[in-house]
Amino acid sequence: MLQIRVWAMAGLVVVGLAGASAVAAEQAPLLRFKVSLSPTGSFEARSSRIQGTVSSGAKGFEATEISLELATLKTGIELRDRHMTQKYLEASKYPKAVVTNVSGQGGKFKAQLSLHGKTSPIEGRYEYRGGPTGPNWIEATFTTRLSDFDIEEPMYMGVGVEDEVEVTALVPAAPLAAGARK
Repeated sequence: MLQIRVWAMAGLVVVGLAGASAVAAEQAPLLRFKVSLSPTGSFEARSSRIQGTVSSGAKGFEATEISLELATLKTGIELRDRHMTQKYLEASKYPKAVVTNVSGQGGKFKAQLSLHGKTSPIEGRYEYRGGPTGPNWIEATFTTRLSDFDIEEPMYMGVGVEDEVEVTALVPAAPLAAGARK
């Protein structure tokens, strides 16, 4: 299964699956996703180029737009990075993954993910991390499919990836507003 841990990843820009505590410990915007290969194996990609902030209110959390520059995804292998960003994500034609209309309450959120020229609704879970002195973060996770965005099935020398993607993002959040709920 192609798994991505990042919220703004908001699309295939997802390639990192790391433990929640490891993501939060980094204390910087981060998109990480782990791609499971078929028939076996996996790799991880990362980017810290997440743009956007989550705000809080009496009804929970919201964000107008959170985005990630797809060309900034790195796996540690230049050829794989090129294939991922140029051939499959087509970052020159579709430079960003964008999550919009985000609203969350009680640890669950809904939003719209735009990737590869397509937009699809997403739902997932989030956790607020922070306190009165900051920094404050939202760590969010959701699942989507590459086929929902008409992304060609990645394949190289007989090795492919699974269609389902789990995305997790660590996104800056404003401090909790008075009376706000996590």
